[in-house]
Amino acid sequence: MSQPLRVLIVEDREDDAVLVAEHLRRAGLNAVWERVDTEATFAAKLNGGIDLIIADYHLPQFGAPRALEMLKKLELDIPFIVVSGTVGEDAAVAVMRSGASDYLFKENLSRLRPAVEREVRAATERKGARAAQAEYLRRLSSIFDSALDALVTMDADGLITDWNPMAQVVFGWPKSEAVGRLVTETIMPSRYREAHRLGLRRFLETGQGPVLNTRLELEGLHRDGHEFPIELAISATKTGSSHLFSAFVRDITERHRAEEAVRASEARYRQIVETAFEGVWIIDSNNRTTFVNHRMAEMLGYAPEEMLGRPVLTFMDHDAQAAFAANREQRQQAHQPEHEFRFRRKDGSELWALLESSPDLDAAGNYRGSLAMVTDVTERRRGQEALRRLAAMVATSGDAIMAVDLTGSILNWNRGAERMYGYTAEEIIGRSILTITPDAKTNELTTILDQARRGEPIEPVETLRKRKDGSLVEVSISFSTLADVNGSVIATTGIHRDISNAKRAAEALQASEERYRRIVETAYEGIWVIDAQNMTTFVNPRMAEMLGWTVEEIMGRSVLDFLDADARASFATNQPDRVNGVSLQREVRFTRKDGTDCWTLLSVRPTFDEAGHYEGSLAMVMDITERRRIQKALEYQALHDALTGLPNRLLLAERLGEALVSGKAAQQQAAVLILDLDHFKEVNETFGLQAGDRLLEQVGPRLQSELGADDMVARLSGDEFAMLLTDTDAA
Repeated sequence: MSQPLRVLIVEDREDDAVLVAEHLRRAGLNAVWERVDTEATFAAKLNGGIDLIIADYHLPQFGAPRALEMLKKLELDIPFIVVSGTVGEDAAVAVMRSGASDYLFKENLSRLRPAVEREVRAATERKGARAAQAEYLRRLSSIFDSALDALVTMDADGLITDWNPMAQVVFGWPKSEAVGRLVTETIMPSRYREAHRLGLRRFLETGQGPVLNTRLELEGLHRDGHEFPIELAISATKTGSSHLFSAFVRDITERHRAEEAVRASEARYRQIVETAFEGVWIIDSNNRTTFVNHRMAEMLGYAPEEMLGRPVLTFMDHDAQAAFAANREQRQQAHQPEHEFRFRRKDGSELWALLESSPDLDAAGNYRGSLAMVTDVTERRRGQEALRRLAAMVATSGDAIMAVDLTGSILNWNRGAERMYGYTAEEIIGRSILTITPDAKTNELTTILDQARRGEPIEPVETLRKRKDGSLVEVSISFSTLADVNGSVIATTGIHRDISNAKRAAEALQASEERYRRIVETAYEGIWVIDAQNMTTFVNPRMAEMLGWTVEEIMGRSVLDFLDADARASFATNQPDRVNGVSLQREVRFTRKDGTDCWTLLSVRPTFDEAGHYEGSLAMVMDITERRRIQKALEYQALHDALTGLPNRLLLAERLGEALVSGKAAQQQAAVLILDLDHFKEVNETFGLQAGDRLLEQVGPRLQSELGADDMVARLSGDEFAMLLTDTDAA
């Protein structure tokens, strides 16, 4: 033993005490000893850090039995060895039962050393165990008091035995008033109380409790009498002959509200997907179909239920399957831009589609599947093929001759069309016929295309069309339809002849403006027209509605009044482009009348007078506020852990890359610390998995509070966390 052994010898004879001390010395024990022979002196020495007591059984006024009784009363754990002369067997047994560690005879002290070493070692181990137990209880108490959930404990009689601070926040009862009350009368609505009473009685009788160790969602009762939704998990612990019940309670009022909002949003977007003009196709990592919308199934001649679960390869011919396989690595790693692809319909015919796909990756970056947006371009390709034969015939015509597929895309454009409208074939082919159609003639064009789709003859029309420079030309158009080998109409051809004159052009322009105004007044998109001084000359009701104003309140005001500071700066920067006739499309943030943001997709087209002078701009405005909110939410979910809300591996890797680049430039060092939680398993086993989840949720904020503003805490998995220190030189 490195430290001296502090020994208290209870003995009335000095020479007997010396004999015992000498024996300890000869046994190699480093002992410091004192002798007492009265109850008073014995009691006084007990507070002096004694390691061992050696006592004579019989003393005139005081002996081992009384000393043991005092130790037990004071709850002191000190090894106690009785050394005495011959006593009866009953007395020896009695003193051992009273708590003596060993009993030795003065005539034979050969066992003294091993007895002392054994008992001192055992006492040291007990002391260590008590200290560990105290520390363990201290940690549990800290978790209990700082938990973000309400923790309530109840005995077998249904009385509250403990109540943490969060329970007071959730239910409104202070601990001093809650402890000792019946759980049923404190936090439980009356409709649950009978079921609780019966369930508790059944558990105490049978040990069976179906609600234990499961998450329940029901209503809790606040002290003020109002009910609110809670998430509840209950566990039972055996305590002697009875049980103690622990409940972890979370107020989920806000979560219910958020879930309801998400459900409503999901329903809206599902309706959009299901009714979209484009096809939507989702496959998993094994190329099996997990979702198609009705439009996609309709393109291929199937019902959605017939496609679900089937490999995407079953809808392709051999060449398309080979092309799909060759593109495997690129498809699984990055977004694939628009490209044409060939599918096989249920009836065996070809479907040519314009396809754009994006990979679906999990939090670890592993490929889970792909999402594709699919547009049917079969008719356009058929029209392109048929019209190649016609191109040579119309190339030299003096009239404008063009071909348009059934969706309105321009397929062919001769030199006469180039001269009449100012667009070269390279500029216009593939664009919509709306490019040369005044807004007022949109309905007329729609009717013509509808007639072509139905295979009906189309009467010649005298109408207006629009040149590249924006001027209008009055034309006479005669139509004919173009059919494929099966007799199905796939396109229309039009021969345009200029029949304009100045007076009729002016009259046509005035009529067109009136029709245009009627259209835009009822348009779903917002429309905003400003003059050369940026003053509002026209807004349609939809535009005013987006910003929470009336049309009359916006008219005559500068468009700058409705933009935030950043948008105003950008507007000023782009002013030269508008004056020079540059059309642009970009996202712009307006400020509503109530002060909230309104994000929009803005398509701006400058307007000029007949002399070519800038006279203002026309903007088509689409409200994308909700789409941006959803996009931000999805980006957040992809980069954060679902349980704790901490950054995940992806965001950690991204931030680490940024820290290394900036650190290299600034000649600073960055560090990543990986840690896991000690004794986390004990929390799960003692309080249940729900308590473990709550503990994990607290780790991030506590770690972050110890780090700098530029540092980051991330959850890797389970109880494993990482800390990114961006500047360890400053630590």
